[in-house]
Amino acid sequence: NDSIYSRLRDARKRYPDSGAPELAAAFGRLFGSIDRRVRRGAAQAASDLGLRLEGVIALVEDPEPSVRTAAMAAARALSLSAAAPAILGRLDDDDPDVRVIAALALIALRPAELARVNRQAAEEDCGWVKRRLESALAK
Repeated sequence: NDSIYSRLRDARKRYPDSGAPELAAAFGRLFGSIDRRVRRGAAQAASDLGLRLEGVIALVEDPEPSVRTAAMAAARALSLSAAAPAILGRLDDDDPDVRVIAALALIALRPAELARVNRQAAEEDCGWVKRRLESALAK
């Protein structure tokens, strides 16, 4: 997958708008894969390639935490503000990594939600998550 993504990156640099429908269809299949590693890699690749695909937003609700974090990071990098409502629901996720990424992505996509993220950080039970959020919020 990495070699394919690197070739895609090179092709996108040379011909930015070519093959958009084919890329969207291919990424749609990758986002729907049964393998979590493929879904996670596809979210990261979409971000790397600058592809603002709706499938990235859908992956925020994925059952696998590593896929959710990759999707939220991609949504943040791609400035997909449409992902903010789904990310908002992940502030109280069971996985601590997901909570951290959700808070950071939400602040980037919707700065108006800063007060909510501050409240979430204040109520956080996990020590390292609380420290990481407080550190990020201080900046």
